[in-house]
Amino acid sequence: HVFVDGRRVWQTNYVVKQQSRVVVHNCQAQSDPTIDILHEDADLIVVNKAVGDHVNQTETSPKLSLIEKIQQSYPDANIVHRLDRETSGVIVFARGKRMTRALSSCFEQRQIEKTYLAIVEGNDLSSEICEGSISRDPRNPRTYRVHPSGQSARTVLNCLDSVDGVSAIQ
Repeated sequence: HVFVDGRRVWQTNYVVKQQSRVVVHNCQAQSDPTIDILHEDADLIVVNKAVGDHVNQTETSPKLSLIEKIQQSYPDANIVHRLDRETSGVIVFARGKRMTRALSSCFEQRQIEKTYLAIVEGNDLSSEICEGSISRDPRNPRTYRVHPSGQSARTVLNCLDSVDGVSAIQ
């Protein structure tokens, strides 16, 4: 549960350099729940990510991230996209450098379409298209903001059904 300059440290003999930032979580040893693997082959590992799981390691939580858990069994696994901690859903890990480059390129060129389902408050919501430009927020580089200097983004919202003040949107 020790992080030095934002990276988890496993070695007990790790030498800390001057001016390093050290974060130590004071917590009981926890067993992390097993990973829900939906598919695996020589090129891919497809996982059902639970709400609360971090995709990347972070010093803000002592829990192992998904990539850390995956790499315990698949050292050649790499992240090619992510989901927010608060979001559940399917996430794909590439195996090996060749597949990582290929899948990363597909995501960058928007050749992969992602679909989300949300349950929201409100009845009979109409379909909507939201367009804008998204860039990293310089005040908080881990987050994004709508800004003209960013990459164009397009989200299509469709109301699937509404019942008793609650709607399912995709």
